Amino acid sequence: MLGTGERARLLTDIHRTLSRLNNDQIDRAAKMLKAFAG
Repeated sequence: MLGTGERARLLTDIHRTLSRLNNDQIDRAAKMLKAFAG
């Protein structure tokens, strides 16, 4: 289980990565995340 600080760091890293993607890449990433999360 992640601590609050670790969770925040991971979410910040994910947000930073997503901010560099174009619209098509964001669409694909969203589909993969939905499939992964179930």
